[in-house]
This record gives sequence, C-alpha cells and structure tokens, in this order.
Amino acid sequence: MNFLPLPTLLAFMEKKYGSLLFVVLVALFSLPIQAQPAIEKLMGEVNEVNFHSSPAFSPDRRWLAYAVSTPMEEKELANGLQYHTSWVPIGAGSSRIQICDTTTGKVVSLNPVPGFRPSWSPDGRRLAFYGLSGEHVGLFVHELGGQTRGPLSEIAIHPRRWPGDDARWLDDRRVLVGAVRPQDTNWLQSMDRDANKKGEPTVQVTGRSGPNRDWGPADSVAPYIIDVISSEAQPVPIMPGGDSPTILLPSPSKTRLAYLTASRLDKNIYTCDLIVGPLAGEGEWTKISSLPDFYSVEPILQWHPTQDRLFFRHARRLHEVDLEKGSLKTFEPHPIDYPFTFSGDGKALFTLQADDKFAPNWSSPSQTPRQLLRLDLDGTSRLFSPPNSPNQICGVFGDQVLLNGKNLILFDPLKNRSQAFQAGDFNCHVLSTPKGGRPIAAALLQSAQSPPDLYLLSDREPRRLTTIDPGLVGLAPIRVVPVTTTVEGAEGPISVSTSVVLPKNVSSSTPPPAVVMVYPGSFMSRTANRFGGGGGLPFQLFTQNGYAVILCDSPIGPEGVPGEPLANLNSVVGPQVDHVVKLGLVDGKRLAVLGQSHGGYAAAALCVGNNRFQASVALMGLYDLNAMYSNMKGAEQPFLTGQLRMGVSPWDDPERYRRNSPYARANEIETPMLLVAGGADKACPPMEGEKMWNALRLNDTPAEFVVYPGQSHAPPFWSHESRVDLGQRVLAFLKAHGVRP
Repeated sequence: MNFLPLPTLLAFMEKKYGSLLFVVLVALFSLPIQAQPAIEKLMGEVNEVNFHSSPAFSPDRRWLAYAVSTPMEEKELANGLQYHTSWVPIGAGSSRIQICDTTTGKVVSLNPVPGFRPSWSPDGRRLAFYGLSGEHVGLFVHELGGQTRGPLSEIAIHPRRWPGDDARWLDDRRVLVGAVRPQDTNWLQSMDRDANKKGEPTVQVTGRSGPNRDWGPADSVAPYIIDVISSEAQPVPIMPGGDSPTILLPSPSKTRLAYLTASRLDKNIYTCDLIVGPLAGEGEWTKISSLPDFYSVEPILQWHPTQDRLFFRHARRLHEVDLEKGSLKTFEPHPIDYPFTFSGDGKALFTLQADDKFAPNWSSPSQTPRQLLRLDLDGTSRLFSPPNSPNQICGVFGDQVLLNGKNLILFDPLKNRSQAFQAGDFNCHVLSTPKGGRPIAAALLQSAQSPPDLYLLSDREPRRLTTIDPGLVGLAPIRVVPVTTTVEGAEGPISVSTSVVLPKNVSSSTPPPAVVMVYPGSFMSRTANRFGGGGGLPFQLFTQNGYAVILCDSPIGPEGVPGEPLANLNSVVGPQVDHVVKLGLVDGKRLAVLGQSHGGYAAAALCVGNNRFQASVALMGLYDLNAMYSNMKGAEQPFLTGQLRMGVSPWDDPERYRRNSPYARANEIETPMLLVAGGADKACPPMEGEKMWNALRLNDTPAEFVVYPGQSHAPPFWSHESRVDLGQRVLAFLKAHGVRP
C-alpha cells in the first residue's frame, strides 16, 4: 500500500528520474480541466510522454524510442493494486510506442496500444517492448524499417509498477523477461472489485503483515528467455527454496543473474533479499538477506559495465558483493545518498554526496548542498565541487560527467573544467543518454508557459524532437515574480522562497485574487518553471481565469522526530502570504488556499485559528491523524518516521495528535471549505473528508463535501467527466465565497 502516493513518487523520481513523473502527472491533469472553450475541445485527448517508460537511444544514436499516452480513467483493483486485470500498470493503459529519427525528426507510431518499456537490441536492428495482447501483456518486437511482430510466444509478461524492467537483451535475438507466475494467472481477476462485488470475507490476523500481503503475487515474476526469431520461450531457474524474483539483472557476461525478492514487512521496515546465481545451467547461489526494499533497482543495484562485479548502495555506503563468499566489501569513508554511475573506463564510479554539515531537517537529501564524488574501485576517492550545485548525474562521456542542477553542464573533474550544455531557459530533466561518442542527451524541456516536450541536447542549441500535443501550446501568457521572506521555522528563523504566478495582463493598480498552493515539507516555489506547477491542480486553471497563484515553500521540521506540523505550517506559510499581499502583488481580501493529499491536510491546517483565507479547497486529504494511524494496518511509517512528523504513536502522545489534527480543532475553523474525495481512494479514504465536513457543519462553518465515485487518489487517472467537473466545481466554490476576479 502506498500511503500518500505523491510524496512517495516525488522522492522516488528524485532518486531515479528527477521530476519526470511529477511533470507528467501535472501536465496530464492540466489541460483537460481548463475552462477556455478552445481547450474544452481537447479534454480527454491530451497526449504526454508516458512516465511508465524511459526513452531509449538506439546504439548508433540515430533513433529514440519513447511512449506517449492519452489520459484515461484507470481504476485500481482491490487493496490498492495498481494494475489492470491484464497486468498493464495503472498509468500505462493508453500508451503507444513512438520512434523518432533524431536526424530528420520523423516520427513513427507502433501498435499495439498500450505499448510501453522500449529497449533496443545490441545491433540496433530491433526494438522490443511490452504490449497488450488480448487479456494479457505480451512481448513485441519492431524490426527497424520493417514490421512489428508479436506477441512472441504465449508467455504473459508481468511488468512492474514502475520503469526499470524492460526486456533485457542477452544478444541480438534473445531477451530476458519477467512473466506472470503460473499460480498468479487468474489472481488479478480475483481482485477486480466490479467482477466480485460480493467478495470474499476479509480476515486480518495480528502478527501478519497487512499492507503488503498482496506484494508477493503483485511484484513477483517467473524469469524466461524468449528467442525473438523462433518465439521459443525457456524458463530460467531461480534459487531453490528461495522467494521469487521481482526484477531481473543479467551480468555483462550473460552467465549470471541478480534479482531481488518481493518486499516483506519486518518491524515496520520493508525488506527484501538479494540473490545471485547462474543465468543458465548449474552453479552456486549467493543470498544476502534482509536488505531494505529498493523500490526501484537500477540506481541502487548495478553490475559493472564490463565485468561480473555487482555493486549496490545500502545504509549510505557503497558495497560490492563477493560472489564466491556471499559477503560484502564496503567502500569507505564517504556516505552515498544518490544513484551512482560508472566512469567511461569502468575504473571508478560517480555519485553525488550531500553535505553532512547541512542537516536535511525539512527537505529531502536531494535538495541539500551537493558535491561530486569519484570513487575509484581500488578504494581511493576524490570530491569535487561543480559550479552548478548538481542534483542529477545524467550521463558519463569519457572523463566528462553531464550534471543537471542550477543549469546543465558537462564537467571534467580531473581538469576541474566545465562547459554549458545548452537547454535554453527551460526547466530541464535529462531522460536518456547514449553510451560513448559525442555528448548528447534526450531531455524533457518545459516552462511555466511551454508544455513538456522531448529535445535533443548537446553543446549547441537544443533541438526539438517532438511536439507531442500542439493543443497544449498557446495559453494566455503569465509572468513569475520571486519573493523571499524570513519566517520562524521549526528550529529558528529561516529564509524561504515564494513564487507568485501572475496573469500577464493584470493591472498593477488592481491586484488580482490569489490561490495559495502548498504541500508540507516541499519546495513548491521551485515548481513555477514547470508546466502546471506543483500544486494539487495545475495553476493554468486559475491564471487562465484571472487568478494569481502563490507557490509557497513549507519547511515544517525534521521527519522521524515528534513535530508540530500544524503550527509550523501557519508560522511558515502565513508570513509568506502576508508578504506577497504587502508587496501589492495580490488582493489580501480575496485569498484561497488549496492542496491535495498531504497538501489537503495543509489546506485545512492553515485555516485553524485564523481568517487569512476566504476559502479553502482540500483535495483527498487526511484530517484526523489519530483515527488514520489506526487505519494504516501495518503501514504507519508516514506517522512515525515520515512526512506526517508525529514521531510517536497516538498512545504515546495523544495530545500531539489532537493539536495537529484539523478535525479535532474544527471549532477553530471559520473559513468556508470544499472537501473533495475519490470514492476508491485508499491513501486518503473518503471517510476522512466526510468526518471533516460533518465537524465543520456542527460548528456552523460553511462546507461542501464531494465524493467522485470510483475515482482514486490521483486525479490524472480520473474519468474525463470527473476531472472536468472538479475544475468547474473548484472555480464555482471560490466565486461563491468572494474569491473571484
């Protein structure tokens, strides 16, 4: 069970893909709910780069394969399983593989739909990908310049919920894939709510792990090797008596196989086993038990590019697996908090290192000051300070490292020299870099005004490869005003940033109404240069209708220790809003606050004990922390060590839970509130909104509670009708309570 998907996904993508998932979720949701007539026609037909597939360069660098999708209603199965009954992951239900010729810009679309997870053969003549075939996912192969064939064999592919398990080419005709285990063939059909409305009795016993009871069949696969010419499929043996694999990593020699087992819950910590054995034939097996669940594998667990040496990051250290002894060699002394990548000659690896002197007390480690660490495999290491404060290693070209941060640079650590890697004035996230040759990269570029598209980057001007959806271009212009405010943080005065997004035609003599967007613990101001921003709804919904949008940073104290998030939010966000009003940028008498998920909690918390806002919109939030703790059934980490910052159980400190729960303090709220819930939301169930609405009703505070039947926690996967209705309903609620242009 993913308790609050948004922060979980953000943290995951920071570690592996940067902001891609976040960008796509926002962009998918942005245009379909716009109120403009011209955009209304595009509802349900907006195409975006699909986050379930990483773009892939062909070995000769000429071709770039990626997936494009159209928003569609996608419902999770029972227990929050993020799959269709065909094993297509939620979010990939309408994706289509496209191949772009990077020399001419010509694009070819492949069938079937959905199609996702492209990977090129070593000779670059074939592209393998997963596609829907009847009632299951199959393996398809596109012959470059020819036809698409598939499904190859009757093997039903079992994709993981996130990227990283594309077909692994062993040579130019054999691929390694993960298939549905025989015992799981009909398991997903049994989890279909609509097909089993009566359902089976639910039995829960203390001592058994609750939230991950379905992770075994949901994540476990049976490894097969498929010959793409003959379509013959051969099973691959796994460790006798061991758990099934979840993701498969063949060694460079293609003689060994490394895999991780499905997660299990052990004393509130998710763990798994690392197993290494022969890819074919007989051989010794190595097992390392009780590692933390890696969630996504490749940034943390990797084979050396040319040698059968396996490395992984654990407990802030780099380790190498001794394949003969089954033991670990630990590299000292530097802590490693980030994904690593190997140097061009394979003699070292590069990673980013957070400055330990800067405690990440209200931010994720990826937001702290960083240095570039070169760790030689003989044990020596060196630290470098690139000029752009990097947050992502995008690729390595010989002795040069492509780093993304304040800007995109090509950095030569040995010569301490850098050169600009052109990305223009866009927000840039590098998605893929080829191996060897002249440094190039495929990147998603976007801005507050321009929707995300794929570009080819080099030391020259960026070249646009796609206009994935022309209908996203041409919104009314906006401008972004940065503001800095000193506030009282959890550990003393701190300086925070705010981005004010204004319609460009607003008169300075008549400040516009404003919607404040907030997500506790986030750097919301930094999302102003992303299309759609970073709030619960895309800011274009408001700027296109005459509103300003205020994107506030919200440091609220460290995770893992008892905190006061409700008080911290008010002491940090309130002064930012007051400062923006004092500057004359917005009208302080026409203010609303809005948030989704943990931001929904904030939208309610910021109305406790003050009348700063004339309206509040809380989307899919939690409001009664005490009750929700007991509803987690084994997944209490967000309260104890995560974003909710309670640090203790409600039995250990009931008063802390009470004073930080908007529900318990509903008698202190006078702001009219719109509470929205998805009927099938497992992260923030509808009962939370209903309880909060009833508490406000009993205290004579105007409130509306809306449940969208069958909809989940993430509005991008709602039905077209529900997304349109939500956008219209929010605008109507603001206007009804005096927050109108």
